[in-house]
Amino acid sequence: MKHSSDLLLLLLALVIALSACSSNRQKNRFADQQAPWSPVLSPAESRGSTGAWTCARYNEAATAAADTWGAAQMVQEYMQGYVTGYIEGQGKNLPQDEVHSEQIRRLLDSGCARGPNYTIQQIAENASQIMFRQFQGVRLRKPATTPGTTGGVECSQYIEGKVSSDPAFGIVHHAAQNWVDGYVTAVLTSAHRVFEPNTNKARVLQALDRTCNDNPRLTIQDAAEMVAKPLIATASRRRLQRPGQEEETSQRWGNVLE
Repeated sequence: MKHSSDLLLLLLALVIALSACSSNRQKNRFADQQAPWSPVLSPAESRGSTGAWTCARYNEAATAAADTWGAAQMVQEYMQGYVTGYIEGQGKNLPQDEVHSEQIRRLLDSGCARGPNYTIQQIAENASQIMFRQFQGVRLRKPATTPGTTGGVECSQYIEGKVSSDPAFGIVHHAAQNWVDGYVTAVLTSAHRVFEPNTNKARVLQALDRTCNDNPRLTIQDAAEMVAKPLIATASRRRLQRPGQEEETSQRWGNVLE
């Protein structure tokens, strides 16, 4: 009986240790990106969507001094969330791993270098179509979200980042907000719903806060799915130039990536 009790205590200690490691891994992604701590985005910038930024603004942030580099990181998080949501909206699942994350970053950087007057959302749609074509004809099971990606952050860490004085947790919180903003925008765009990023970001983040407070063990990606579903049901449909068909991004503004 004593051996069983000792084994149970050992297993409990192991679970706690693994949970702490996961939390630290998420914090460490951003720990060295801004020090000393200052807000990644100003209050005014946080209210708007980074998807509405121009590429010129992203290029400037990405090449600026270290104390403003975090703003470019938030744009990258939006991009990661957008591509994930777009591909899921087309019935596929994007593996959440470093290989695909790096590919998305390269598409963002190359697209913005070629088209500084494009918006981040335009680049995100271009990149999403390119990556979606990679998976056509390939059956992909929904992957377990990889620890170390923003989609894999637990809601408990997102909630803690809202009140914590720890800079790393604060940046995780901002990263999750931008990832979810991109994800939900893409899901609604794929469902042909009208979604104006700057107007609707506040609604998305309010829903994210409620979802995470009620479900602290959910991942950010699972919470984003829960946020998007009711918005699809309530948002009005977008009128397309070709009824019954999705209008390709390249028809609206050309494909800067190809």
